[in-house]
Amino acid sequence: MNSYTLYREELGDCRYVDCQSDIVKSLIEFRTNLLQLGYEPIPVQDKSGLHAGWTGGEITLERIETETRFGTQKLNTGIRTGRLVGVDIDLRNPEHSAEISKLVQEKLGPSPLRRRGAKGEMICYYNPNPIPKIVASPNVSSTTLVEIFGTSRQFVAYGRHPEGMWYEWVGEGEPATVPLVELPLVTPGQLYELEAAVRTRLEDLGYELKPKRESRTDQPKSYRAYNNDDEDVTDLCRAALQVIPNDLDREEWINVAYACQDAGLDLSDFREFSNRWGETHKSGAIEAAWNSCNNPRAITFRKLLGMADDADPDWRRRYYEPIREARQQLRGVGARSTRGYERDI
Repeated sequence: MNSYTLYREELGDCRYVDCQSDIVKSLIEFRTNLLQLGYEPIPVQDKSGLHAGWTGGEITLERIETETRFGTQKLNTGIRTGRLVGVDIDLRNPEHSAEISKLVQEKLGPSPLRRRGAKGEMICYYNPNPIPKIVASPNVSSTTLVEIFGTSRQFVAYGRHPEGMWYEWVGEGEPATVPLVELPLVTPGQLYELEAAVRTRLEDLGYELKPKRESRTDQPKSYRAYNNDDEDVTDLCRAALQVIPNDLDREEWINVAYACQDAGLDLSDFREFSNRWGETHKSGAIEAAWNSCNNPRAITFRKLLGMADDADPDWRRRYYEPIREARQQLRGVGARSTRGYERDI
């Protein structure tokens, strides 16, 4: 019996458990094993119910235990992406899905990790030099056809899909048995080449795509150069969005949508934030709110930063800490600290 079968039997139909239950202890052990294999496990409710600040900071044994005991409604286990790359084929047409899957594996090689949910599949690879996500979306919809998961993203590796079925690993292995570094090695260049090939194939299949988004060298439209010209404002704003409580009235909620768009965030980020509301949105309400942001407003990405500062004055320290550490490792002890500009924007 493989580890995923054991995981499913342990959870059964549970939607909530007590923080001292044996299931929580088993989840801690399960997620610890994933960490030891090189992955970054996080608790998730459904597909996108996440702890505030989930994108930042190192995943440690202590963090796994704390977040698992705190998130007793977050029984799905997600994995942060970045070094782990997930090529998510989100096509409902099974023939089209199979064709894109074949293309991905022709370009990047076959992978032992292939996961299925409600449709399509996700194929996993190892990229030691993480890049932002890459998305191919239809021109007339806010959905996603194919996404290459990069930094500040996650996917549910173990648990139940919101539509009721369990996520399934259908390849030769699963994250609980295959170390991250044993996945096929890919480079950023290969991923961008794959993007071009996927877009061409989708267009050949009859899909009309939104224009390709340029790599994130362009900053949000309201951004002006500061001394911190290497700042990734979009990632900073994505981290800010994670700590903002969604107890807003409709006007403020719409303002957040405007700020997200200025920051270069996309509908999936806004949907994730919106789903943290205490009530259920009507079908299509989130997409309608997002698409309503077509009249100019004096709202920029800085609104997100200010709201996050008010909600959690310590969030920037957590965001910048791993960045400082990485720079110090790359440049030595004399590396330029981010302390001088953490509050510039």
